[in-house]
Amino acid sequence: MKNPLNSILVYSLLVCYSCSEPALPITEDATFVKGVNNGLIENESLNQASGIIASRTNERILWHHNDGTSPNKQLLFATDYNGKNVKQFVLNKYFNRDWEDIAIVGDQNEATIYIGDIGDNSHVHSLKYIYTFKEPKIDPNAPNNVVIDKVEKIAFQYSDGIKYDSECLMVDQSTKDIYVITKSDLLDPKSTSNLFKIKYPQSTKQINTAEFVLTVPFSTVTGGDISADNSEILIRTYLEVFYTKLRPNESIKDSFRRNFSNLPYLFEPQGEAICFEATPKPNYFTTSDSQVPKVPNLYFYKRN
Repeated sequence: MKNPLNSILVYSLLVCYSCSEPALPITEDATFVKGVNNGLIENESLNQASGIIASRTNERILWHHNDGTSPNKQLLFATDYNGKNVKQFVLNKYFNRDWEDIAIVGDQNEATIYIGDIGDNSHVHSLKYIYTFKEPKIDPNAPNNVVIDKVEKIAFQYSDGIKYDSECLMVDQSTKDIYVITKSDLLDPKSTSNLFKIKYPQSTKQINTAEFVLTVPFSTVTGGDISADNSEILIRTYLEVFYTKLRPNESIKDSFRRNFSNLPYLFEPQGEAICFEATPKPNYFTTSDSQVPKVPNLYFYKRN
């Protein structure tokens, strides 16, 4: 959820990152060029874009959602790669307390979307929620605002009992374990964040426990993504984008023990959303939760 202090403080944030192991060398497969503005988000209802993910079952489609402060908080938006509106759907029965990130698992035949209701600026909610549902297949002839009825709710709490504010949700494409990275203190740019895991299979009938995995030296994490082939990870903060490529047979946990590399990033006010394309050797996209301009830009970063 948008914090009124962010627009002032984000300019002075410093990101501190240090690890004991050396970074994985950046190869030709892991270099990206400076981002380009692919266009404004056309749908003015998508005015506080907090999460973005690339579709698996619809070609060249991006899914977006707003955060909990938007009046259009229960909508799932589909755009093309230039931000042009394609369709919007409604999660009618499920309240957006503070949706902060979106993830996806699957292939071109069938996929599952995860929406993380994991934001908590005031640190008052013991339970956080993740909503999961089958990815809609877009019918260009169907009306707008089709209701997605078959949604399951995963409730969870953190193993240490702390009521974290989090904005990063990722899913291991192989194991379907869910990962959440907490958002560190905005007032302390040298603070670290914690990585938690909700092990698969997640219960939709009982409260799940997000187990502590390790501390990660990122400040103010606002989004992340794991590539469709489970070999690359993106982490976004207010000021930077970090990247790593998994080594053969390396786990998600172990990949976080190494240094991540910096990737190109065009600064966005209240920048939160990031995702890979759902292709081999994927490029990546970012967009912003800011209402300056009225709707955000969609930025595209091409692999060199």
